[in-house]
Amino acid sequence: MDARGIATWRPGGPYKLRPLCAANSHTTIVSDSRGADTIYQMDADNAVVCVTGALGAVTRYEFDDSGHRAAGADPIDRATRRVFDGRDNCSKIVHSDGAEVNPGF
Repeated sequence: MDARGIATWRPGGPYKLRPLCAANSHTTIVSDSRGADTIYQMDADNAVVCVTGALGAVTRYEFDDSGHRAAGADPIDRATRRVFDGRDNCSKIVHSDGAEVNPGF
């Protein structure tokens, strides 16, 4: 695999992270000091569309044509949708149970 990686860590933190970016695959794998991998998959615009955690839990994201994170689903498939107004402000958040949140500006 043609990839590049760097070593980084949180100051004072117990986990050393090793990100590995596979060239042209739109995938980044981050291994922690315990050997557990988290996989980040990106679309052609390099927006993260899928995160697979070290225990296999998958979170998905969808983006609209303006690049806003417009929808997503957590590992137990609870969906969240965001609506944006003409000025690119998030005007409504709709949760999987139908509950709506209207962020004020």
